Amino acid sequence: MRQYADREKHRRDPANDAAHTALGLCQEVAADWPAFLGGTDHGRYLLELGFADDITLSAEVDTLAIVPVWNNNRIAADAAEGT
Repeated sequence: MRQYADREKHRRDPANDAAHTALGLCQEVAADWPAFLGGTDHGRYLLELGFADDITLSAEVDTLAIVPVWNNNRIAADAAEGT
């Protein structure tokens, strides 16, 4: 029963392991997103194709006043736009 209680104690945190990992990664690479993205497999592929500017653009943070959402099989500016 003690093992179950210990497991429940750890479940109180609303963020799961994936969220904690993503947060740690973001904090670690925040200083140089373009370098991080360019170092991934697909990032290197894009660089080989000449899309370095696209990697730089995709790494920009807080440049738009909207948050894209996936709605009705498309990306929309907000949930209402996709309906």
